[in-house]
Amino acid sequence: MIRLPEYPNVNFLNFEDENEVKKFMDGDGVNDADPLYKYAPWKFAKQSLTDRYLWMSNPSVWNDPFEDYFLAAKYVDTHGTEIDFPYKNKVFCNCLTPDNNSEAHWITYAKKQVGVCLRINVKELVERLNGFGRANPNLGIYLGKVTYLKQSEIQAKRIQDIPLYEDTKGRTVVRDINNPDFCANLLLLKRKAFKHDNEVRLIIVQENEEPKGMRFQYDYDASGFTIPNYLNEKLFDLVFTSPFHGEDKRDSIRKELEKKKYGFNRITIHYASD
Repeated sequence: MIRLPEYPNVNFLNFEDENEVKKFMDGDGVNDADPLYKYAPWKFAKQSLTDRYLWMSNPSVWNDPFEDYFLAAKYVDTHGTEIDFPYKNKVFCNCLTPDNNSEAHWITYAKKQVGVCLRINVKELVERLNGFGRANPNLGIYLGKVTYLKQSEIQAKRIQDIPLYEDTKGRTVVRDINNPDFCANLLLLKRKAFKHDNEVRLIIVQENEEPKGMRFQYDYDASGFTIPNYLNEKLFDLVFTSPFHGEDKRDSIRKELEKKKYGFNRITIHYASD
């Protein structure tokens, strides 16, 4: 796990070192950092944009049964007692990707409904996460790259046998199921069959149970105070419409944005096949 001094409330997982994290945020000095992308049904996206939040889902409601494998498993604690997963309904996730035209994501979010893809400025995202963490010091906030493993590796009988990325880099991972850092590591494991998803996951662990999920309010400043009328274009500078929709749907979304704003002062809309 890596933590930068200027962003003490954000933990980075599955990165090589601090230099890779800084490149992830700022670029390499020649090229800007690659953005991330959030795919979502339009009916949900416009609500979250209006209220300045990203929805953090409870993994237990996801479709892939292996996604909640760790949530449903039994564990042996440090005293040798068998226990349930201690963070059930307390760990939440938002799935992002560096792919701006992912067939897999479009199928999930826009095949049978109107969907969009929001382009995210990574540094702005980290700054907003850091502010949210400052305002909510009881939360564990993580941003990490998913590791894709064989099913047999994910289902290892002992958690000590799961090949975590952090171990391969010589960093100590406290494999204590009561440790939120280890819990976040488990949420970054996925079957190789889903490698095409190429995910980066935002994970939040909290003390209180929320069966449905929780909101990450991204309109907090570095001191933990709400930014009045935060402009969404600082975080999302481009909106893509699905390739499953025609130009008429793109024009409909553009007109709706121009009329209702949804927290934007200005915004650019592209068709995903552009």
